[in-house]
Amino acid sequence: MNRGLSNNAILCSVQDKDGFIWFGTRDGLNRFDGYRFKNFFHESENEKSLGSNLVHSLMVRNTNEIWVGTDQGIYIYNPQQEEFARFDKISRSETLQISEDRQGNIWFITNSRLYKYDPKTQQIDNTYAQRWNENIHAFCIDHDDNVWVGLRESICHIASGKHYVFASGKQISGGVEELFVDKNNDIWIGTSQNGVYRWNRDSKKTQQVIKDIGNKPLYVRDIEQINENQLWIATESGLFMHDIKSQRTLHVIHEKDNPWSLSDNAVYTVLKDNQDGIWVGTFFGGINYYHPQHNLFEKIFPRNSPNTIGGHAVREIVEDPQKNLWIGTEDQGLSYWDQKTKNFINFGPEAGLAHTNIHGLLIAGDSLLIGTFFQGLDVMDIRRKKVIKHFDSNNTHQTLKNNFVYHICKTSKGKILLATAPGVYQFIPGKDQFIPFKAAPGYIFFTYIFEDKDHNLWLTTWRDGLYRVDSEENEAIRFVHDPKDHTSISSNRVNRVFQDSKGQIWVATESGLCLYHKEHASFRRFSTKEGLPSNLILAMQEDDLGYLWISTTKGLVKMDIQSHRIETYSLEHGLLDLQFNYNSAFKDSQGLLYFGSSKGLIRFNPSAVTDLYKTDFDTPIYITGIQANQQELTIQDHNNALSRSILYTDKIKLKYDESTISLDFVALNFASANSTSYLYRLVGLDTTWTFLRNNAKANFIKIPPGKYTFEVMAADANKTPISKIKSLEIVILPPYWASVPAYIIYALLTIGLIGWMIYNYDRKVKDKNRRRLEKIKAHKEKELYKAKMDFFMQITHDIKTPLTLIKAPLEKIMEGNEPQKADKWLKTIHQNTEKLLLMTDNLLDFRKVESNQFSLKLKKQSVSSLILICLQDFSPLIESKQIKLTTKLDKRLYANIDIETIYKILSNLLSNAFKYAEKEVYINLYKTREKTAFCIEVKNDGILLSDEEIMQIFEPFQRASTHYRVKGSGLGLALAYSFASLHGGKLEYKKNTENLNIFVLEIPI
Repeated sequence: MNRGLSNNAILCSVQDKDGFIWFGTRDGLNRFDGYRFKNFFHESENEKSLGSNLVHSLMVRNTNEIWVGTDQGIYIYNPQQEEFARFDKISRSETLQISEDRQGNIWFITNSRLYKYDPKTQQIDNTYAQRWNENIHAFCIDHDDNVWVGLRESICHIASGKHYVFASGKQISGGVEELFVDKNNDIWIGTSQNGVYRWNRDSKKTQQVIKDIGNKPLYVRDIEQINENQLWIATESGLFMHDIKSQRTLHVIHEKDNPWSLSDNAVYTVLKDNQDGIWVGTFFGGINYYHPQHNLFEKIFPRNSPNTIGGHAVREIVEDPQKNLWIGTEDQGLSYWDQKTKNFINFGPEAGLAHTNIHGLLIAGDSLLIGTFFQGLDVMDIRRKKVIKHFDSNNTHQTLKNNFVYHICKTSKGKILLATAPGVYQFIPGKDQFIPFKAAPGYIFFTYIFEDKDHNLWLTTWRDGLYRVDSEENEAIRFVHDPKDHTSISSNRVNRVFQDSKGQIWVATESGLCLYHKEHASFRRFSTKEGLPSNLILAMQEDDLGYLWISTTKGLVKMDIQSHRIETYSLEHGLLDLQFNYNSAFKDSQGLLYFGSSKGLIRFNPSAVTDLYKTDFDTPIYITGIQANQQELTIQDHNNALSRSILYTDKIKLKYDESTISLDFVALNFASANSTSYLYRLVGLDTTWTFLRNNAKANFIKIPPGKYTFEVMAADANKTPISKIKSLEIVILPPYWASVPAYIIYALLTIGLIGWMIYNYDRKVKDKNRRRLEKIKAHKEKELYKAKMDFFMQITHDIKTPLTLIKAPLEKIMEGNEPQKADKWLKTIHQNTEKLLLMTDNLLDFRKVESNQFSLKLKKQSVSSLILICLQDFSPLIESKQIKLTTKLDKRLYANIDIETIYKILSNLLSNAFKYAEKEVYINLYKTREKTAFCIEVKNDGILLSDEEIMQIFEPFQRASTHYRVKGSGLGLALAYSFASLHGGKLEYKKNTENLNIFVLEIPI
């Protein structure tokens, strides 16, 4: 009960389809997974709980429903919903047995009557309950699907009504309590007063197999077939193991001095599981578990009988020439174990031993050297089994300076060396002399001496590292632990050295196991990080298969010396004790291994110890529990997220305040449950697997909202998976203020706020722009009005001057005064009329261009010829101003141009150039680099335009302030700019370092 069992009185047991073991007790129903018991009780306030805590029988249907027979009727357990429903077809009576036939019919005994229930029709057949006038306690269904019932003196085949008397016509007391069909289809009959009978199907005869125990009647409770040839029979007088072929029976009972014996003699149930494990339920002693693998380690420990080992703390083990064993203990002296008779002889101080604390043993011929704890060295005659000599520091004249003989070793050269505290001494038997071993320091506490195949001696110490003495015993090399060097020995406390069959040197320390690399004089370390159960290594021994067996303070380890793969054995595998003893490892002449512990020693055949996790199936793994905020989530609590058992749940949703969770899981590996390790991760949170040893629970704290997948698989000590991955999808819901609807509301509010802000901003900007546009419009209207006024004033001024110059000569001609000047006056009138016409033409052209009413008429033309023709119009002006004209014209340049438009552009450019030039004008005609356009550069050395004037030079009626004396309308360059744009070209003022005004006209060819 100390492991969670509801009650120690086990009345029945069964294994379900998932692999869990169920136990019915006098106080509740239990489900066991190898780690934990899950208890089911009657709850008066819960109608879906078990109806009674007294469970007599269990049956698992093919649907995995579990039928539970109690003293208050039958209850059906639904594993999906983890709830019970009462089978209401019968009264609330005691139900002793339930079984299902191949047709799916349920047979059961209630109130000592047999009933049949058809689940398809949901009808009860009462025929069998009324057939017999005696109480029925047992029935069985054979391999032919026939039902047999046990009566007082016979068994009855109910289909035919045939009776087979098993009592040979004799009157017997009691009745049939158990019927069992073996694999041969024979029926075994367990009675309450007369033992066990076997009915043979072929001969149709009955034979009594097991009779009374002494003068006491044998009450049979259960029968189970363990293998093809063995039955286990549960009785009130212990457990009987019956061999079917040899007819031999082994009676197993509780032994007070053997904690590994049957816990109680009142055995009620036997169950063999699908992993070959056997569960034995007793009335007072709870559950006993047996597995063939657990019986591979033979346990030798002190018992309450003369023929037993004397001490618990086993230290040294040696084998004499007669193949018998001598065992030194640290609490009860020396034990002799005769391997033929299996008898023990124990020796203590009364037999002449100097002390009961034995540390060193060595067979030397017919003598046994015995090293004791601070009492010197004893010598025993093996044949006579008597102590014949004793040596200590007093009777050796201090040649043996220390009486604590920790270990004794005999070298290949025949030297007998004693490791003492302190120093190493050589013992010479014939002379009974002790000589200091000079190759080892005399002040060091040495604990073990080992000679390797190269005849080097390895000396271990209590706390001073490891010494290696060469074969000539001249030089000793010391190996010590260096915390900064991971290739140094792992500890200065060294317990043992061993060389395996491959020549590798292994060193046991109190901080792990070390493998020596001779080439670099370095060590490779093995510790709990590599899977060892403990870092305190006590001893090593290699078996004949190439495996190194290592004893520790927390179990026994099997290591492959090549791959270094390990397996760990603990109490559940049949070890005597986890706490092994120092230097206590031995291999006998037959290859059997021995390891001493604080409770005795174990012996085993290594070849019989199979791999721990070697099975023919994948180990089933389940998630068995989930806790949120340290509260178990159950189906019964409707506020929880579970809608069915966690065993069958693939997905679970948890609230944000349930994000701290724990998950229980288990691999149904009953033979090695506590040695099974696990790998788990939470996908979405973890990137690597977490390795768990001796634990089957994963904890996660404050998981952020989101979707995750919990994955777990069983593994061995080497982190190698031994099961498939079991997964559970976990959804952590966000809080209401972080849920999707909340975010939608937040988004809508945010969008609304942003929209409102944009609307207000847009309205303000529009109002501001409207006011600004109104100001600009008013300002533009003023500027336009002013520009119109300036235009009219300029035009008026430009028109008035020619008109005045026309009017004055015209008046004089009309007056007739000075007729000799009439020609001159007419010429003046003609010149000013031409100016007016030119101005009028420019105004009309400008209007056409601005209103897109001007159209081009392209024609291929020599551009240089057009320039020369235009220059002829300015010849008088050139001569009058004495301007130096320089031209550089590409006469081969032809282009598709509107001759009239280009001519007008040239006239305006040349007119400006000649009007404003001081002395020189340059005209340059060339093609662009791309050969897609031509350029006309017109340069003059007049007064340079300012930056402000350059920006406004191509606007209508704009004239440079420095040229106010030169007459002009201000439309020429504006009109030329418009014509250039209309022609697909451009006209620009080019800034330069030549101090010239340069206008560049670029027109596509």
